[in-house]
Amino acid sequence: MKAALSATGLAAILATAFNVAAAGPTATTSQTGTGNTAYAEQTLIDPTFPTSATIIQAGNNNHAGDPLAQTPGILQRNVRHSLNTAEINQSGNENTASIVQDGMHFQINHGEIKQIGNNNSAAVVQTDVLTTYGLLRQEGVNNLAAFEQTGVGDIGILGSQNGSDNFMSVRQYNHAGPGHASVAQSGSLNAVTLDQNRTMGSVEINQAGELNTVTSSLVGDARITIQQAGTGNTATTFQSGVFTQSSEIVQTGDNNLATLSQTLTGNFSLITQTGNSNQASLTQAGWNTASINQVGNNFVASLTQAGQGNNAGIYQH
Repeated sequence: MKAALSATGLAAILATAFNVAAAGPTATTSQTGTGNTAYAEQTLIDPTFPTSATIIQAGNNNHAGDPLAQTPGILQRNVRHSLNTAEINQSGNENTASIVQDGMHFQINHGEIKQIGNNNSAAVVQTDVLTTYGLLRQEGVNNLAAFEQTGVGDIGILGSQNGSDNFMSVRQYNHAGPGHASVAQSGSLNAVTLDQNRTMGSVEINQAGELNTVTSSLVGDARITIQQAGTGNTATTFQSGVFTQSSEIVQTGDNNLATLSQTLTGNFSLITQTGNSNQASLTQAGWNTASINQVGNNFVASLTQAGQGNNAGIYQH
């Protein structure tokens, strides 16, 4: 059975595949100061060549697309070739960017948004696609991002937000094939909401400072790893599928709280909390293995298993 890609594997594919020079239709826009707006549309392009669109905006009001009119900065639709790319790069100030890739029935398609400073806001939507990857990087200040992917074959998302208000919404849905999502957030208000429904899925979420929150829902044979380090923490995850569901939540300082629910067969769950307020809850149905480890401060743990062949342990010290 085909395994879902790891974040490292996904990055390696992108590093090689998209170094191939595109000989086909190419749209490039570069804007420096002040009011900027840009839009590129590529549809039903000659199937002989891959398609490429790039928007670069440096200062001030930036807009790649119009959120009010729901017009994306780059629209690629029904492109009949592999190795299509859409990239938006914005540095200062008000930023907004969006990419839509729709009806891309040849592999591999790639959408990427990079925003460095200030108000940021980004969306990557890839629908009815075959083997598609989305990348997003936001650094300072208000951040906000949304990913949506539907289609067959491998699909993957790499998202990172670094300071301050952060938020990210990820949705991977429908059809056969593995799905991978990797999200990293550092400082300040953080949050991730994730909804994944794939044949095989994997999710990695890493949050470092401050208010953290993750909420997730996974359907299919899935594994999820969540790491939170300081301050507010909270992680809630729900998994349902046929078998082989795996969840790991690691919370290191401060307010911690983790809730986890798995249904059907072959579940494995681990919750580790190290300082401070702790709490953990865990519910499983099927052939289960579960462990809750709590080191330091206010401990509370609960563990419920239904089915047969269960193993459980709670460790507090």
